[in-house]
Amino acid sequence: MKRAGLVAIVVVVLAVAAGIAYLRREPADPRKPHQIRDEGIAALKAGDLARAQSLLELAIERADRAEIRPIDINAYAVPLFQAYALQDKVTEAVRIHPRVQQPQDKYYFPYPREANNFVTLLVRSGRFEASLDVAQKLAHTMRDLGSNFSETMNLAVWSNVDRLLFRAGDTDGARAAFEKAREQLEALSRFRMSRHWPLEPGVRAWLSRYESYLTVTDRPEDAAAVAKLVATIEANSPSEAGEPACLSVRDPPPLGCLLEVPVAVIFPGNSGPKTR
Repeated sequence: MKRAGLVAIVVVVLAVAAGIAYLRREPADPRKPHQIRDEGIAALKAGDLARAQSLLELAIERADRAEIRPIDINAYAVPLFQAYALQDKVTEAVRIHPRVQQPQDKYYFPYPREANNFVTLLVRSGRFEASLDVAQKLAHTMRDLGSNFSETMNLAVWSNVDRLLFRAGDTDGARAAFEKAREQLEALSRFRMSRHWPLEPGVRAWLSRYESYLTVTDRPEDAAAVAKLVATIEANSPSEAGEPACLSVRDPPPLGCLLEVPVAVIFPGNSGPKTR
């Protein structure tokens, strides 16, 4: 009888403890996956990358649980990839990047900014063979679909492709990439000068580094062509004082910076231009 009473007391205590835990529990998060994603994108645009990553990871986890179609999951994967890329989190970015593409995108990158950043991360982490494959597919994308994107996007991407192909010893491919970059800079010059608009923030500094790259790769005429076009634009409409930390393009979805392949990666140890 005493034992039964003790058991009853234990049961009551456990029930009370469970009731208290229930009352103290965190309320269920009522947000839908897309609402969490949108909060993450807002944080990404504001530059709060750690918060953006946390929210976007939760959003894609909820989206997977909700069995959102693979063809739609890239709306979650693209901003999450960008959050990883802008923090130089190579492992995480490489893991999520396949979900950025839609299943039918075998020959093109639907999001050139993210592909550009992906190839840059691969280079920075020393994965040069993999980066070359991505660079070639990115070049194919921009040749065929570049008109869908801004001159600034085209210019930045082609200048990176130039660097990557040059490092691989493909001087003809690098030269072709430069010609594409120059075409875009000429188009940018005509468009901006006709409206007396300066270059977008970050473009002048990007082009200055590109000019330096062309100089150290023994392409002084190409470097001079870039310098002349920039000087013409600047004389017509000077860039605002103070350059931002990165180049951000407005092509949709507008999710932050374009990463740049540094010249130091092309010439490790500053050993000079690579020759075939």
